[in-house]
Amino acid sequence: KTYKCNFFNEMHVSKLIQSLENKIDTVVGMVGVTGEDKEKLNNNLKFAKVMHKISSRIRAKKLIYFSTSAVYGLGGKFREIDATNPITAYGQSKKKSEEYLLINSNKELKTTCLRIGNVAGADALLGGAVSNKLHNNNLKVDIFDDGCGPIRNYIGPKTLARLILKMTDANKDLPAIINVGGNVPIDMKDLVQTYGISWEPRKVRNNEFQRIILDCKLLVSLF
Repeated sequence: KTYKCNFFNEMHVSKLIQSLENKIDTVVGMVGVTGEDKEKLNNNLKFAKVMHKISSRIRAKKLIYFSTSAVYGLGGKFREIDATNPITAYGQSKKKSEEYLLINSNKELKTTCLRIGNVAGADALLGGAVSNKLHNNNLKVDIFDDGCGPIRNYIGPKTLARLILKMTDANKDLPAIINVGGNVPIDMKDLVQTYGISWEPRKVRNNEFQRIILDCKLLVSLF
């Protein structure tokens, strides 16, 4: 059954709570704003607060929140225990959302934040390739000094969906933070070549952005 709700309309939220009270064990928060518009990105924290309110009021036991690897910032292979230092407005907005949810996590409603890498097809690369094709433009891929493209952790949408189902069915408590992505990082240049996507190289001098990689050992150990 589908329920429509404007998160910024108190009446809508109240009706949703009444409809779902004592019927839902797990809430999966996928909603969010991307981009660089800081005013719009402020809605990510608002969404997180409403998600927590709804989850708590309907007496759900778990809240699984879609966060992002962008909370880490630049660097090597990030583990869940590593410090966060987001360099984008999007990453900063998601970090604030995580902080609110984790501070308010308790034994009645436990929150798990999924720091997701790139979801194939929903990302700027493969998703952007479709947009560029529609406009008869070639996709541009950043190429660094070593001749390689950006290195990222990818996960397919079906794999992500199966993973979420496993998390909702898990009888054990989930960790507060889980990195989510393929265990083997992928060169974006190799990815577009594998899919036969027409692309053009774009030389980049700042190599700091090349390797933003997640350590997904915790995820593998759990599922």
